Amino acid sequence: MAVKRLTYLDLKDAKSIRTFNNETYILKGTLAVDEENGNIEKLADIYYRVRTAIGQDEQIIAKRKNTFDELIQVKSNKRFAKKKFKS
Repeated sequence: MAVKRLTYLDLKDAKSIRTFNNETYILKGTLAVDEENGNIEKLADIYYRVRTAIGQDEQIIAKRKNTFDELIQVKSNKRFAKKKFKS
């Protein structure tokens, strides 16, 4: 199985990202809004600091283990999915 490397353009559909500095950004297209202070940065400018990307369904879609590694796509990880309860 081939590992798929993701570019910053592949991340524009993600909901949020977390960096190695423990900063969390909410994504709005190719712009990233810092959750803590509201600063806006281009996704291209923070791409190499991204550690984890979270998709719209609250699952991890991409991960980087070290700062010098590639950002790779992750298979569906049911463990982190939000549980939906039937009413």
